[in-house]
Amino acid sequence: MSPASLPNARTGEDAACRLLDAEEEIRSLCGEVLERYEETTLVYRLVDRLGSVLGEEAIAGTVLEDAARVLGADNAEIWLRRDSGMELVAAVPSITDQPATERSWPRKAVLEGRPWIRESSPESAPEIAVPIPGAAGEPIGAIVLKGRSDLRNYRTGELKLLTTLATMVSAFLRNHRLSAKVRLADARAREQEIARQVYLGLLPDRDPEFDGLEISGACISADTVGGDYYGYHKLPDGGLGIAMADVTGHGIGAAMYMAAMKGVFQAESRRVISPSDLLRRANDALESDFSRSDIFATAFFAHIAPGGARFEYALGGHNPPMLIRSCGRVEMLDRGGLALGILPDVHYEETTCRAEAGDTLVVYTDGFPEARDGERRFYGMNRLRRLSVANRMAGAEELRDRLLDDLMEHTAGRSPSDDVTLVVVRFRGGPALKGGGHV
Repeated sequence: MSPASLPNARTGEDAACRLLDAEEEIRSLCGEVLERYEETTLVYRLVDRLGSVLGEEAIAGTVLEDAARVLGADNAEIWLRRDSGMELVAAVPSITDQPATERSWPRKAVLEGRPWIRESSPESAPEIAVPIPGAAGEPIGAIVLKGRSDLRNYRTGELKLLTTLATMVSAFLRNHRLSAKVRLADARAREQEIARQVYLGLLPDRDPEFDGLEISGACISADTVGGDYYGYHKLPDGGLGIAMADVTGHGIGAAMYMAAMKGVFQAESRRVISPSDLLRRANDALESDFSRSDIFATAFFAHIAPGGARFEYALGGHNPPMLIRSCGRVEMLDRGGLALGILPDVHYEETTCRAEAGDTLVVYTDGFPEARDGERRFYGMNRLRRLSVANRMAGAEELRDRLLDDLMEHTAGRSPSDDVTLVVVRFRGGPALKGGGHV
């Protein structure tokens, strides 16, 4: 080759090298573009998939699988904060048995609220931990990627992508938890409505017709369902049984025990007319179950003889009913025995009362006099007695409504803190039972 041709050869070699460099740069740029494209499509794909995924572990697992694949991680984990500490909820390839306390990276990311990156070295693989933000900004967990087949370190762009995925996980977890709360609230509301319907079915749907009497009762529960019971029972001699009971507490639990009491009253009133005997039998039937659950119930039962001129009653720890004579004199019916369900073999005293036309019997649970106003003052027995006496000439339903209206005025319309039950019996005289049983 002549000397004149050497510069031309070098020029060709330089051009070839520049061309090779350009091709390598183009390949590198294309690879980076493809990586960014795959990372971008990863976010959109996950948003679409997570819309149909339920459960924290399923949400975490779905995100983790795609993140590990796209970023080339050998292992990946999602940790969530619990009351007891950190819990591993998803892992690739699978959840290990290693305790949360031995994991320093997710714990640091959560406690300090910032990402942690460890670069590749001969002793360790590259690792990255990104906090999962909570609604209030405090981290609720962490995403951790560990190792890579090519030992590349995690770069700034990959950190940004993982931070985006952590924010996405946080949003879907919050939505899932909110949806779970809504579903639970809906389920509870349905259960409460079913319980309310069952509870109302345990109470009379109408007052009985009994010659010589006007009868009107009502129950206002502190919750959707309550532990108060009142009922009317047709007795074997043609008389009318009036029952009232107050199980300790209120809500579904108290209502279940109240249902048991009603069942016992119904069963025993088919063959027993003596109020004291009926309460004794009811206590024997309920004492074992009630005492085991630290439950007891106050009770009242009256047997009104055909014609309504006489009645017998017995009390089991219940608030004394008021017998208001037509002249305005009040007799407190306070002779009885121990509440039901506390001790076995309890004796209940029975008392007979004569009733004349114009007399009124007012039976109530303790929720009535103990109802409080906005300043925590009780409604009180004196107010209940005065209003009952002042309206003693009213019919049973009218007196019941006036008493309940006055109670609502006292509490400013707020729901009572305890169940309130009231039965008013107005004596008019007459010979026979027209209706009865459980009505």
